[in-house]
Amino acid sequence: MLGEVASSLWLFGYGSLVWRPGFAYSAVRVGFVRGYSRRFWQGDCEHRGTPQQPGRVVTLIEDKDACTWGVAFEVRSHEIAPALAHLAVREQELGGYDTRFVDFVTEEGDAVTALVYIATPHNHQFVGPASPQAIGAVVAGCSGHAGHNVEYVLRLAQAMRQLCPRVRDHHLEEVEVATLQALFTRHVLLSVPASVSYPTDLFAALRDFLNANKGLDCIKASLESFRTFLQSMHFTQTTDSKA
Repeated sequence: MLGEVASSLWLFGYGSLVWRPGFAYSAVRVGFVRGYSRRFWQGDCEHRGTPQQPGRVVTLIEDKDACTWGVAFEVRSHEIAPALAHLAVREQELGGYDTRFVDFVTEEGDAVTALVYIATPHNHQFVGPASPQAIGAVVAGCSGHAGHNVEYVLRLAQAMRQLCPRVRDHHLEEVEVATLQALFTRHVLLSVPASVSYPTDLFAALRDFLNANKGLDCIKASLESFRTFLQSMHFTQTTDSKA
């Protein structure tokens, strides 16, 4: 129905839509929505996991004191129906997400109404709260039709640092670090003999792992991006995601 009656529609992305929308759009803006926190509380049995080993992806959790940054895509006229059809399968049919309208505020301060996809606790793939370490351990061992769960976490974290360099999303950062730690423990550190010298041989082992797992080049980028980000912030010049 939205595609039939609207001449323009904004779609807010805070997960994989940030770096891989998968549909045509006319404009994109960086900004935030108030009253929600981004959390890795949704299971994924299709895109980044399987029914036997569900991955972890983000949803929005109501939190009156928080705001979540992301991007909003404007789709117009003939772009609307294909975009909604794509998201109906990707987010709703396969992902378990529902839709609602939210007030999206651009980084310039303009406000628009945007459609957002949210996985609520009522869908069967919702897994709820867990520590970053527990989430990272799951992510490190899961993959689905869209790729490895590690890629999802790292590309989202990288994209948010690039788009919003002055904003801290502590949950996302903690899950990113926990994922890297779990990945190294699971796939890299265990494959390195105790006699090796660090860090040279450790990075050689990481290189070999990446060469054997195409598509996870984002790991090296994530390490460098996160290190550069922390250096630029000096650990003090930060803006929390609370607003």
